[in-house]
Amino acid sequence: MGSRLVRQPDLTVLLDKDSFASYVYYAFENEVNVLKLFRNKPNEADQIKNLLVPEFPHFDYILLTQGEAHMSSNRLQELLKNIPSIELTAFIPLPALKSKDNFIF
Repeated sequence: MGSRLVRQPDLTVLLDKDSFASYVYYAFENEVNVLKLFRNKPNEADQIKNLLVPEFPHFDYILLTQGEAHMSSNRLQELLKNIPSIELTAFIPLPALKSKDNFIF
């Protein structure tokens, strides 16, 4: 894809008024694209039920795109499908997610 994802400080999400979970994520940014790859499962083993995107429990990672990569999501999906370790790709429109507040940062 010509992108080098770099590990970022963990994303911390408030689950309810007294608890939170942390998620690993990687990012790549240039003048026209932003790519962020999030692990769907939290870092804490005891928080495993608190997925970043609970609507898709079978997804291990979520890729957030903005810019030109966002505009060509079909092309991006084809590139990802050609990576042997990736079994499934799907386009998820952010406004359709019940958990979209997890991506406000």
